[in-house]
Amino acid sequence: LYKAMCNCLDNFTNLEIAPMNCRMPTLDEQDAESIAPTVMLKLHSMDIKDLRKAYRENDKQIEKVLKKYASRYTTKANQAIYKLMVLALRAELQNILTALKYEKLDTAVESVKSMTEKYLAIAGEGNQTIVSTLTKFIGELEYLFINAVKIEYNYYVKKEQARQEQLAIREQMRQEAEAQVNEAKEMAEAARLKANVQITEAKQLAEAQIAEAKANAENEIVRANRQMEESRAAAEAEIEKANRQIEEHRAAADSEIAEANRQMEEHRAAAEAEIARVKETSADEISRVKKTSAAKIAKAKEMAAAEIEETRKQTQLEIEEARSQARMEIEEMRRQAQLEIEEMRRQAEQMVNEAKQAEEEALRREQDALKNMEKEIKARKKAEARADEKRLSNRLMDAWFGRRAEKDQDKEDGGPDDLQ
Repeated sequence: LYKAMCNCLDNFTNLEIAPMNCRMPTLDEQDAESIAPTVMLKLHSMDIKDLRKAYRENDKQIEKVLKKYASRYTTKANQAIYKLMVLALRAELQNILTALKYEKLDTAVESVKSMTEKYLAIAGEGNQTIVSTLTKFIGELEYLFINAVKIEYNYYVKKEQARQEQLAIREQMRQEAEAQVNEAKEMAEAARLKANVQITEAKQLAEAQIAEAKANAENEIVRANRQMEESRAAAEAEIEKANRQIEEHRAAADSEIAEANRQMEEHRAAAEAEIARVKETSADEISRVKKTSAAKIAKAKEMAAAEIEETRKQTQLEIEEARSQARMEIEEMRRQAQLEIEEMRRQAEQMVNEAKQAEEEALRREQDALKNMEKEIKARKKAEARADEKRLSNRLMDAWFGRRAEKDQDKEDGGPDDLQ
């Protein structure tokens, strides 16, 4: 009220009014209702406790000003002008407060000043005798109306602050989500790189094992070929030895045949000597000696031929046995080499299969790692969503309990309905 009076004196008068000349008359409740607007618009400041309290204090100051100047008008015409002006000012103030927006405070203040000047001019033209009183009244009321505008504007300031806080919270949540997503991506990339390294190592190990298996197989094949060559050389040596033995047996048979021929020649010579010796004997004796010699010669020939045949058969059997033995040894060595080659091939295939299994295992581990990362990311997103829902629920509950406490306080202090 003091500030309103100062505003009135500074802007509209040059008078110095003593405090003893000021009166604060009472106003009838019916008269107060008559100068109040018919429709009271809901103000945003009434939804916030501290602003509602400030607005009510300011409204009480306005009521004091209205009561103070109401008793100064005694004629019905002046009272009608006063009441109409109060109704119009109240309605204009409600319109200004309703049209108020953020960053439009200066416009609203200028609207209040323009309104008071306009109403002062209209009322002064209607009755020049009450111009001084209206000037004081308008001057005090203008300050309080501007204060009401500022109180209502504080709602938009708080609303903008809350909006900025919400934007900051959302931006922070977005940045945290992006950071978590980037972290998850980095973890997935690290897991992928690790899996790639494991796959590369498994491939290199498999290739090394395959190369080693191939080298071992080639070495075994070379060794088997060398053993086969050695076996073939040994078999050829055995065959050469058998041929040499055959030649020796043939030479021995030829010697025996020559010996038999020599013995036959000796027997023939002996027979001829015997024939010469016994020429004088009778023809019967000569015939007997010839038959005996011929029989001995034939028997010696048969015996030599039998011995030669027996020696030839024995030699042939030995040669066949040596060839069969050499053939069996060569076949056995070939079969052993084939078995060793098959075993080495089987081992090489097993090593290749193991390498493939290791590669598949590495791929499976990589896929499992990626799946685990996806599950972890989904779980984090769900946890973040639940945390956001919980925070939002807590805020809603806090807001609801706060509104409920404010309503309870309004019921105790007298809410907007009681004020209307």
